[in-house]
Amino acid sequence: MSRRRDDVRRRMKNRPCLGYFAHWPQDGDDWIHPDDVLTARDYIPSERVFRREESVDGYFTLHYGEVQIRVLPALWQEVESEGFAIGDWVEVLSHGGRQRPHTGQIRE
Repeated sequence: MSRRRDDVRRRMKNRPCLGYFAHWPQDGDDWIHPDDVLTARDYIPSERVFRREESVDGYFTLHYGEVQIRVLPALWQEVESEGFAIGDWVEVLSHGGRQRPHTGQIRE
């Protein structure tokens, strides 16, 4: 692994763990685990927000609901957490009677 990649990995370790890929890197798909390339092509690029975790094989594991994609750092755009994830149950308030209060599950 290159010195630059080690430096990026070290800096990313302490940063927020949510983000997205707005673009596909021009230099191929070497940044994606070979077993996950087809899945990645279905989900990246997009405005989907992934949760990122470091894994033991040197790749970061991205989670989007039940979907997992292993990647190396490339064009990752960090975002602030709003405290919700796909699959969470939430309560929608009436906002002064303007809408019907209800509960629902977050999904794509």
